[in-house]
Amino acid sequence: MSLFSRTADLPGLQGTLRDCTAGGKGLQRLRAGDIAVINTADISRRDAQLLIDARPAAVVNMSRFSTGAVPNFGPHMLLESGTLLIEGAGEELRQGLKDGKKARVTDDGRIHLGDRAIGAGTVVTAASAEASFTEAQRSLVDHMEYFFGNTIQFIHSEAPLLLDGLGIPDTGATIEGRKVLIVGDVLHSRVVRSNVDLLAALGAEVTLVAPPTLLPYGVENWPVRTSHDFDAEIADADVVMMLRVQQERMQGGFFPSHREYATLYGLSKARAAQMKEGAIIMHPGPMLRGMEINHAVADYDNAAVLQQVNNGVHLRMAVLFTLLATDGVIHD
Repeated sequence: MSLFSRTADLPGLQGTLRDCTAGGKGLQRLRAGDIAVINTADISRRDAQLLIDARPAAVVNMSRFSTGAVPNFGPHMLLESGTLLIEGAGEELRQGLKDGKKARVTDDGRIHLGDRAIGAGTVVTAASAEASFTEAQRSLVDHMEYFFGNTIQFIHSEAPLLLDGLGIPDTGATIEGRKVLIVGDVLHSRVVRSNVDLLAALGAEVTLVAPPTLLPYGVENWPVRTSHDFDAEIADADVVMMLRVQQERMQGGFFPSHREYATLYGLSKARAAQMKEGAIIMHPGPMLRGMEINHAVADYDNAAVLQQVNNGVHLRMAVLFTLLATDGVIHD
């Protein structure tokens, strides 16, 4: 016995075709009994619920409802609501897709406009959805085991570098006793804490310079001094590391204006002239030239910004490659 309802004329489940892909407008018009066409791999609970609320008779997916990348309950939810699911219809369907036209889906997974087939996919059953979910769970656990195993091995093997700085190439300069200013948006920075911890472990004297609104809660427990007066600190610094103002992470007024920030906390030519001989300028990048740092100062001979950014890229690539090794083994 077929799972599909049939009319007297043509076989298959029949309904109005609705283009619910990203470029279509069918989702707003989707009604009970329609045939929804989507292009959503690994459909989420949220997207599945949006479809369920519209009560279509069938959902045809150009992609797969579950690719195996992540375990997802979306297909289960749709099947439990009594919705027919067809997956893997592919780009062929997009070519013949006409929103608002009467269509039908046959029990072999074919999609028709009248007598003409415009695409074909695979019928998703409760058993196949459960099998895909179980396989995705197994794959996720395997990848998590690889990731955490690699992480633990990496920490063990690189602990001397991460905790004590051992293995850092000798540049001929000592870090112990050096005075390092870190200036700017300390609150939202993603590099400050690691810099503070490592520099302090190596014996540097770190001072955070920022307006009160851009210092994090609990900073008094960090191994640093804090200051709101850039000019009072810069003359004695061996290193001045400017930070990017991360406006995309700010909600609310952390300083009155860009001009005031540049005046009080920007590295201007006048401030750079106060730096002692041999002191270097750093910035993790990207820079807001003219606000955080003067255009010309960013390119001074004692600016190590490009070297700092370049080193950071290579280090991140090495860490990610090591931690995400797909075979679960760290190679020398």
